[in-house]
Amino acid sequence: MRKKVAHQLDTDAPKRAEKAVASLKAGTSFADTVKKYSEDDVTKQGGGNIGNVIRDKSSLPKEVTEALFALKQGQVSTA
Repeated sequence: MRKKVAHQLDTDAPKRAEKAVASLKAGTSFADTVKKYSEDDVTKQGGGNIGNVIRDKSSLPKEVTEALFALKQGQVSTA
């Protein structure tokens, strides 16, 4: 079986990420930063809120879940 796959490289993503981190460091709320810089239409309007994450039952990639639970409240990861 064969499946055709396509991917569009977003070359502006690193620049947007840098601007978003600078915005957070300047004191802009996470929700406002997400609303301005995110391209994720699913969570953008909710300020990036993806709900509660349970460590052992998360559908997020393992690396994301591990990074999430390693953070202290209010800490921002750029990984």
